[in-house]
Amino acid sequence: MNDAKPSSDAMTLIRQADLAAAIRHHAAGRFDEAESLYQRLFVSDPRDSEVIYLLGLLCCDLGLFEAARKFLTEALSIAPSFPEASRQMAVALNGLADQSASAGQLAEAQGFLEQAQKILPGDAQALQGLGRLALLRGEFAAAETHFVASLVRLTDDADTLTLLGLVRLKLGNHAAAEISLREALKLQPDLVQAHNNLGLALQHQQRLVEAQACFEQALGCDPADQSARINLGAVLQQLGETELAFPTL
Repeated sequence: MNDAKPSSDAMTLIRQADLAAAIRHHAAGRFDEAESLYQRLFVSDPRDSEVIYLLGLLCCDLGLFEAARKFLTEALSIAPSFPEASRQMAVALNGLADQSASAGQLAEAQGFLEQAQKILPGDAQALQGLGRLALLRGEFAAAETHFVASLVRLTDDADTLTLLGLVRLKLGNHAAAEISLREALKLQPDLVQAHNNLGLALQHQQRLVEAQACFEQALGCDPADQSARINLGAVLQQLGETELAFPTL
């Protein structure tokens, strides 16, 4: 009976084959199979930074951001110069921030986003998150700064442009709000909030017929949107179309 252990070369080949199979499963969305192989590789070598990073990546894909942070912290402690792990850590922290903000834990969310910025300076997602938090707090100038900085890195993000338009509307900068919202709608023409807020920006500029068209477009995208319906009624009243503004009267 031969109890000889596999040579180091053979072990390397086994690792490469298992890792390649795990990555294929992961890429195909077969997360259970990928996790099983990643865990087997981790047991074989608990200091394999690539495998630990991939476990963190898998946890992010599953929305398990706290577990992801633990794996990625370990990967970076073993291999501090690991750019993929740093980028994925920012993703995990952004995910944790979203979860905290949804739970109303704004200070905790702020902390996660600031950590993401330290790890990956200029990260567009973290900057957008900081802008959202500032918007929730009513800090509109700070929110504008964060959204503008985010768009430097991610120039064609319709959601960020819509939020920037909203913030500029809050600041009373209606012409700038119009520009941001039109850019958002070029990218994604069915954004109800962008149509509605563009209507408000135009209404504040006394371009009432254009505002009416925007509110109608918002309702065309979502007939149940009450904000657009109320705003349409208000602008029709300004135009003297009382019967259309209040059809049930």
